[in-house]
Amino acid sequence: MVTMLRSGSFLVVLLCTTPACVVDRLHGYERPAHFETVVNARHIAPVQRPVTSIARTTGETSTTSEVPDTGGGAGSIALRFTMRARWNTYLGAEAEAGAMAREGSNLAGGYGVAGMRHPFRFGALSAEVAAGWRGLRDALNAPDRSDYVLEPRVRGEMWLGPQVSLGATAGADLTTQGAWVAGMYVGIHSLDFGGDRD
Repeated sequence: MVTMLRSGSFLVVLLCTTPACVVDRLHGYERPAHFETVVNARHIAPVQRPVTSIARTTGETSTTSEVPDTGGGAGSIALRFTMRARWNTYLGAEAEAGAMAREGSNLAGGYGVAGMRHPFRFGALSAEVAAGWRGLRDALNAPDRSDYVLEPRVRGEMWLGPQVSLGATAGADLTTQGAWVAGMYVGIHSLDFGGDRD
């Protein structure tokens, strides 16, 4: 199921962007594209996991209790590629990898991204939703944890040069209460000022 979700996210992006690229070439239009390197700080919310005790003698009944994962802070690097669609909307894909504070921990995620961008003279503001999968391990010998992700975000960036921008992003995961992300990124644009200026 996890593999299907990851594959599905990237397949949707591929199906949405590939036909646009073919049509663009036929009409001589160069569609604006955007690559970013993002440094994220995350708060991973703990989740309750059932733990069942096993009876050692006859006559005893097993009991089930809820034990929370530790959760906590995490740092990650994300690489993302987006391409402009109609009406200042965009579609893209994002891959993330990082670790939590404890030794032996790790996290990785893959998301499809859809959003809307509003440009202005010195930069742009965006609102988007990232959907996909994230897997993490709290510690070296801890069990793996896989989560579905639905993460609305807001983003703002300013131009450092015609094809380079610096920005910040913040969002929250709707599937897990108390999970959030904040980050800084550097963006590289295929067209000067994202193709927003004539």
